[in-house]
Amino acid sequence: MLVTTSTLAWGVNFPARLVIVKGTEFYDAALKRYIDFPLTDLLQMIGRAGRPQFDDCGIACVMVSEEKKNFYKKFLYEPFPVESSLAGQITDHLNAEIASGTLQKFQHCIDYLTWTYFFRRLTKNPAFYGLTNTGSISDAINNYLRQLVQATIDKLVRAKCIEFDKESQSLNATTLGYLASFYYLSHETIQQLGDKITSTNSIDELLSTLSNAKEFAGLPVRHNEDVLNEALTHLVPIKVPKHDLESPHVKSNLLLQAHFERCPLPITDYITDTKSVLDQSIRVLQGMIDISSHKGYLSTTMNLVHLIQMIIQGQWLDQSPLINVPHFEDGEIIRKLANLGVLYLPQLVERCNRDIKSFFEKVVKHPLPFEDLKDIYRAVEKIPLVEMKYSIVKSNTQEAILTGQPLEEGGDAIVMINLKRTNRSNKQFVSISNFPKPKECTWFLMVGNPATNELLAMKRVSFKRYTTKEMTICLPEDFRGQPLEVVLMCDSYIGLD
Repeated sequence: MLVTTSTLAWGVNFPARLVIVKGTEFYDAALKRYIDFPLTDLLQMIGRAGRPQFDDCGIACVMVSEEKKNFYKKFLYEPFPVESSLAGQITDHLNAEIASGTLQKFQHCIDYLTWTYFFRRLTKNPAFYGLTNTGSISDAINNYLRQLVQATIDKLVRAKCIEFDKESQSLNATTLGYLASFYYLSHETIQQLGDKITSTNSIDELLSTLSNAKEFAGLPVRHNEDVLNEALTHLVPIKVPKHDLESPHVKSNLLLQAHFERCPLPITDYITDTKSVLDQSIRVLQGMIDISSHKGYLSTTMNLVHLIQMIIQGQWLDQSPLINVPHFEDGEIIRKLANLGVLYLPQLVERCNRDIKSFFEKVVKHPLPFEDLKDIYRAVEKIPLVEMKYSIVKSNTQEAILTGQPLEEGGDAIVMINLKRTNRSNKQFVSISNFPKPKECTWFLMVGNPATNELLAMKRVSFKRYTTKEMTICLPEDFRGQPLEVVLMCDSYIGLD
């Protein structure tokens, strides 16, 4: 006998001779009441009844209250029409099509809808979609589609995802619209991020902005979990609104902080929820980085990269970068390494590459077992050490390069950057213990002006042994010869920037 939740019916193929569905309701924390299971979920659960390789029949028993008995009997024995859900998601769909260049005019959007299953069901069951027919059915459908498309375009314009020219009826995607489509982000999320990201955001503020993204609105907050969330607030350093502990966004914030703090979670469901939050976070953060870099915010972009590092490594930025090395968890070896001047990952890689066994004999009183040394070496050899060289190879005035004169204000320059991995191993996957998925190591290259907190250029880089990248920068009009910086930041390790 297997007792399980409804979600297992979707994820794992467990056929059975007898399936009992004990009730058809679940508690919805957002609505604060019990609601019926979606009919598709119920079908999926009872569909597990039957083992073709063992039995010639299967039995499904659905326990339901008396007043709903006839409804479910009709549902189980007679086919229900499948209706479209496009109308509730149309805003993000149209944004993606506009960003890809498929839809360029208002009329294109209407034509696009006529090719969908939504349009087929609209003609067959208009009342289900709120279409009231007061005259010709074709005119009613045409007016309905025009109003739907106009309302959708108005939403996208308010979210700054598209630009709409009323005279020519043309549609053009903005940078925010392209980012929403590329990262599969809701237009509401991209609007919120565009409004919230400023030039001086701290990591705490960015964490709050991240957790308030719509992508976390579906995180389940179960019955009485507000009590568990309140208990978590005493274990994490950043305060959250105490009056809103039933919010999925507050729960997302608490789970991220608990991930950094490495504090124990109260129930197993929170472990599953944390994996879901971490998986979503990277995608949203990548979009936040592109928004910040598009606005030219240097410090905010760097803080966002630090936030990705924290999520991948499962620690706060001010903790020791050595904390994720195997067998260093208790902190004793880290303290002894600090006494020897080993504080950062590159120093540890250098010492371990010489003779790891003799080195750790100096660190600990009792020799570490061979298997422990092997684990440490495996983790350390994955850590990438990169040498960076750069030069200006072209500008708007060739004389400035030949004579070493400073570049002109408002002029362009091309910075040639050479990256070379200096350690022997070229393994791409990151050594991590607290992130649920394998992760390849990538880098962010930035050219910025620290004096004005301005980001002039940014590029993502991934390489095994060496690579060369060009970055074109435009010097601001008020440049005045201020020193610029070339910054290389790892998206996976803390302490390699």
